Amino acid sequence: MEKRIVIATGGTGGHIFPATALAKDLLNSENPELLFLGGKLSQNPYFNREEFDSADIPAATLSFKKPLAAFQAGRMILQGILKSRTILKKFSPDLIVGFGSYYSLPVLAAGLTLKIPIILHEQNATPGKVNRLFSPFAKRTAITFPESEKFLKGFCAPTAFPLRFSFSSHLKEEALKYFSLSQNCLTILIVGGSQGAKSINALAYKALAGLREELPPFQVIHLTGREGCERRWEDLEIKACVKPFETRMDLAWIAADLAIARGGASSLSEQIASLTPGIIIPYPYATDNHQEKNALYFVNEISGGILFNEKKGDEKDLSRVICRIVKEVDRFKMNIRDHLEKTRLPTLRELILENI
Repeated sequence: MEKRIVIATGGTGGHIFPATALAKDLLNSENPELLFLGGKLSQNPYFNREEFDSADIPAATLSFKKPLAAFQAGRMILQGILKSRTILKKFSPDLIVGFGSYYSLPVLAAGLTLKIPIILHEQNATPGKVNRLFSPFAKRTAITFPESEKFLKGFCAPTAFPLRFSFSSHLKEEALKYFSLSQNCLTILIVGGSQGAKSINALAYKALAGLREELPPFQVIHLTGREGCERRWEDLEIKACVKPFETRMDLAWIAADLAIARGGASSLSEQIASLTPGIIIPYPYATDNHQEKNALYFVNEISGGILFNEKKGDEKDLSRVICRIVKEVDRFKMNIRDHLEKTRLPTLRELILENI
C-alpha cells in the first residue's frame, strides 16, 4: 500500500535542504506520495516548487514583548492550523515529518488535533523551540548531535543527517575544473551560509590578504551571498571563483582542501561527509547560539578543525589560525575520516519506515 507523508518545513536552507534530501531518498526507494506544507514555501529560494507538491500555510513567530504583535501572530498561527487541518483531512497522511522552525508549527499542531503520527528532525545541538514543544508528542525525534537529547522529551534517535549530495573524492579533478581552478594549488572555500555572509566575507578576505607570502600558493572558492567580492581577489592577484550562491555544493566541498565556514548543521554535515577540515566561525546571532554548539562538536568530538569567534578575534587572529590549519590539514582530514568510519547511524528514511 502506498504511504502518504507530509513534510512540514520552511525558512532557511538549513531547514529546507534536509527536508528535500529526505524526500528524494524516500522517492528513490519507497515511492510514497509526498506533500510539503509550511510557511512561505512558494517564496522560498531554497525550495524547488516544480519538483514537489506543496502548499503555503500561514505561520508566524510569537513575540510577547508587544501585545498587538503577539495577537496578530496568534491569529496567523490559528489560521495556519485551520488551513492545515483542511489539507490534512483531504490528503489523509500516514505520517507528518517536521523539520523545525515556526513555519512548521501550524502543520504539526493540526496533525496532533487529527491524531496523525509525527516524527521530528532536530538538526542542531541546541534544539529549536518548535521541536522542544512537540517532542513529547512525537513517535521519534531524530537527532544529529547527541547533546540535543537533554533538551527534548520523548524518544530520541541518533540519525544520520539527510544530505543533498553523495560525496566522492574521485570527483576532485572534476570539481576543480567546474570552478575553473588549478589542480596543483591549495584550495580554500569561503562560505557564509544563508545568514551573515557579509561579516565572514570581510574577515576571511582581510586574513588571507596578508598570507600570500606565508602560505603555499592558494586559490579561493568564495560564495559571497548577496555581496560581490570579485574585484577584491583580482586586486590581490589571487585566483578565485566568486559566486553569490552555488547549487553544486558537493563540488565546492570536494574541491576544497579546507574551508572557512559557518556552523549551521546542514553545512557542517556536508563538510564532514566531504572530509573537509575547516575553521568554523559560528553566526553570532543564531538562536540560542546553536551554531557554536554545533561547531564545538565538530572541533572537540571529531577534531575536524578549529573554532573561531568573530566577536573576540580580528583578521590577524584568523590569519594565525589559517596558518595553523594549513600545516595540520592532513591530520584534521584523517580525524574526520576516522569519525565517519566509527559512527554508522541509521538514516532518517530508515527511521521513518520503521515507525510508519
